[in-house]
Amino acid sequence: MKIKDKLFDQILIIILVVSVTNIILNLIIDYPFDANYKWGIMILVTLLVNKYKNKSFWVRFSLILFIIITILPLGWYNSGSSSNNVIAYVFLCTSAVTFLFSGWQRAFFVSLLILMMCGFITIEYLYPDLLITHNPKLVFFDRIIQVPMSLFIVFLMLRQFSNTFHENSEQLNLLNLKFKNMAYFDELTQINNRAYIFEKYTHSIENNQHFISLMIDLDNFKNVNDVFGHLTGDQLLRETGKLLKIHFQDSGHIARYGGDEFIAMLHMDFETFVSKLDAFIVHFKKLEIVNNTGVTLSGGYGVFNHHTLDDHLRDIDIALYKAKKTGKNMILPYTS
Repeated sequence: MKIKDKLFDQILIIILVVSVTNIILNLIIDYPFDANYKWGIMILVTLLVNKYKNKSFWVRFSLILFIIITILPLGWYNSGSSSNNVIAYVFLCTSAVTFLFSGWQRAFFVSLLILMMCGFITIEYLYPDLLITHNPKLVFFDRIIQVPMSLFIVFLMLRQFSNTFHENSEQLNLLNLKFKNMAYFDELTQINNRAYIFEKYTHSIENNQHFISLMIDLDNFKNVNDVFGHLTGDQLLRETGKLLKIHFQDSGHIARYGGDEFIAMLHMDFETFVSKLDAFIVHFKKLEIVNNTGVTLSGGYGVFNHHTLDDHLRDIDIALYKAKKTGKNMILPYTS
């Protein structure tokens, strides 16, 4: 359900509660009975609108317009002008239209409310004899009921607005997080992608962190796809990514660099790296799919000691290229 739909549902409930409560309290304090007509009309109109609330934008528009041009003037007149509490309901209407409408609709309603209040004040000043005058005791009872109720209604409405806002904010944050994860995730291999690893590189360089980069490439991967099929090729990529996670993810970050290339940025000393790399190679050669396809690995690695990431990755790529040219099936360090 959209945020405006939720808010509109709450507004309908509030209108019904206010209408019923006012009728009951007016009867208790012997308020003039004709003051209840407007609340009875509001109950009928609200029930009708609730039935067709999802049919059209204009149903909502018409309800708010009806309240502003009919119920507010009647309430102002029946309550005795300056002694009434219509300003509280004007505030409620202003809050409602601010959340429910936008653009010209919002501007129209806010302008209408301002003009109506100016009109009320002007009529009260120029034609005071036209207004109903209630005895002080009745005015007191009316205000002692209306003021607390108006404040409570304001609280309920603003609380609902706040709850709905926070609920949708949380949903939006979760959605943004999901999109961010999708932007950094390689669906095929179930590991992170190039964008992710570059962000981690940037963070490490900015914080002067020591790291070693490893770039590996599956030798003759195109032949695997051609001979064994793309499903086998995809499985080989997934198995390689899974193996990289097992051996290196606890010490840094890994990602699919592109195609059949993988890259790892590792925060460890050189001796530990060499030991982990040896274990990774041994494990890779034992994979069933590797034995079935005869695929091998080539790669390059090196310690970051440059001013820029481009220079560092160029060195690792040179080491990888040298491994390819030397005969493949080897992972070499960069040597200047």
